[in-house]
Amino acid sequence: SMDVFKDAVKKLEDSQIFKDWKKDHSDAYLTSGFSIVEKEQGPWKASYYEESKNKMTSFTISDEITKEPDEEIFQKEKSKISGLKLDEIHIQLPEAIVLATNFQKENYKGEDPIKIIAVLQYTEQQIWNLIFISQRFNTLNIRIDSKDGKIIEHKIASILDFKKG
Repeated sequence: SMDVFKDAVKKLEDSQIFKDWKKDHSDAYLTSGFSIVEKEQGPWKASYYEESKNKMTSFTISDEITKEPDEEIFQKEKSKISGLKLDEIHIQLPEAIVLATNFQKENYKGEDPIKIIAVLQYTEQQIWNLIFISQRFNTLNIRIDSKDGKIIEHKIASILDFKKG
């Protein structure tokens, strides 16, 4: 099913558009998965990083697959961008959202999400980086280990604070 990121990546990597692109970008590797969940989950976006060109290319995986223009990566200090390990996703996104929502209800009452931004990324470990946009215009960030579902980090900030900057 499409809520399983690995299945979406397989669909992408089996597609002609991806195969044609990969021919000229053989050193590119998968670095993140991204989806927005409102009432239901939106399409996945998968991003591939190419170190030799320092570029990121993203594909949106829906009924059709679309490639987005390459983006240059700006890093203050050059650090290795880690690739995803699809075999280490034991907690799928729907399950991660349930874990995060239960945690939110206990620890951040009244911050029920109207929208969830979900990113699968590899930092020190592979995580679901979930951003709840709440009815109170706060962003609640909950990071969950994709292997065992442990909540690694959580913090809240007001969207309105960003505007002062």
